[in-house]
Amino acid sequence: MKEYEINRTIDASEVDVTLLQDIEQLLVKELDQVHGSVKALMSGIYADQSFDRLSDFDKAEIPDGVTSISLTIQSENLANEVGLSFSEDSGKNKLHIRLTGSDAQSKALGIAEKIESKLGPRKVMTRFIHAWSGYPLFILFGVLPAGYLARHIVEELSRLDAFYSLFACTVYTLISVFIIRQFVPYCVFDSPFNRKAKVIAGYVAYSFSAILVFIALATSWVLFVQD
Repeated sequence: MKEYEINRTIDASEVDVTLLQDIEQLLVKELDQVHGSVKALMSGIYADQSFDRLSDFDKAEIPDGVTSISLTIQSENLANEVGLSFSEDSGKNKLHIRLTGSDAQSKALGIAEKIESKLGPRKVMTRFIHAWSGYPLFILFGVLPAGYLARHIVEELSRLDAFYSLFACTVYTLISVFIIRQFVPYCVFDSPFNRKAKVIAGYVAYSFSAILVFIALATSWVLFVQD
């Protein structure tokens, strides 16, 4: 009997009870788990909560303090299994599918595609904060223009002073981004606390964007207007 297995990383998403229940219903239907098992586990800083079905979870929102949620569905003979894990830690968001049968590959790929279609509209910007590409982007669009602008505005700066200033700004930016990553979760769970934090984070993001726009405009003025 053929066996096919998929292991993928899940993008940062906003996770709520409705999304989890939709995915559970999808997998139960796809795997035809009339006699199989469904397990859901919510792990957090206070305690772990496990459910045989998400329908047993009668709350409208995820409680505060939840840091990871896993959902596992297995067939009765354990030959077929689908598991998802959502976490505030970027390295623990996984999709695992193992199916057996003559159509195992096509069915597994179809399930993965349907899950990703449900997660697509829920993607959040936190994936850019946790991506390693975020570090050079912050330097390219924030630190370098600011350093160039300072070098032209403060004429007393020597090239060596400008280099040291730019180096210090780069180190400060890298450390700041690293610290921010420790406080910004990868997957955002729809809890009362995270909902408030989301509003605050929105104001911070708009403020940071305004600073970048100001730096870009000021640099353009120095380059093209002042000369």
